[in-house]
Amino acid sequence: LNVEIKNQLRSWYLDTARALAEEEAAKEGSESSALLDLAASLRKHGDNANALRLCEKCLELGRAKYGEEHVNIASVNDEMGLVLCEMGEFEKALQMHETALQINQASMGEQHPST
Repeated sequence: LNVEIKNQLRSWYLDTARALAEEEAAKEGSESSALLDLAASLRKHGDNANALRLCEKCLELGRAKYGEEHVNIASVNDEMGLVLCEMGEFEKALQMHETALQINQASMGEQHPST
């Protein structure tokens, strides 16, 4: 396939995935994991602005459901740190990663492999 067709397919795929993830997240009681997975995919494809927007939405949904100190919130903080790093926002990225580490250590203990 030529580059133009690949770009069109990529755009269609990401638009469709974004719509499905946002639809799933809008359902009452739905996990925000679909949005977080999409945020990671967008980051990997260089769409950091939309990845950051989805991470912010995941934090909002996760905090409402779990509170501040849940491992799911740590995962979102970690992904947001990766996005911010890609955007050159290194201080903010470090803060997000440190917050994720603190939550994981408090939730799982300092000896857990994830910490």
